Amino acid sequence: MVAAGYEFSQIPTVLTARYSVSGELMQMVEPGIKVSEIGLLYGLRIGKFRMSAGLSRVWGNNRGKYLFSDPDPLMGTGQVYEYVPYQTIGLPAEVRYITSLKHIGIGVTGFGNLNAKRSFAGLNVSLYVGRLK
Repeated sequence: MVAAGYEFSQIPTVLTARYSVSGELMQMVEPGIKVSEIGLLYGLRIGKFRMSAGLSRVWGNNRGKYLFSDPDPLMGTGQVYEYVPYQTIGLPAEVRYITSLKHIGIGVTGFGNLNAKRSFAGLNVSLYVGRLK
């Protein structure tokens, strides 16, 4: 996940643009499930917490019906499924906790996206650089 945010100095609001990619690693089944998101979120700053929600474009691929098995001498037998691409609109949300010095900070972010094709949620540790308070 990559995110860029702006916090207004006079009002406790936050504007965040984020891009995320999630997928399967080292799977024995093809194609691997993948979901990407690009979104714009608006929210509030309450102390060290930032809570925001917004709209996003979500795209990726799912597995369709089973097609065949592909014997691979190095990795064993893999199953091959139909490649099913999708795209939809999502409702992203996140809660951030940030502790910082003057120009560097660390935080924890709980994030998610509710959509019609592949909703997801996660937790990450974040590094912040900039003019922080």
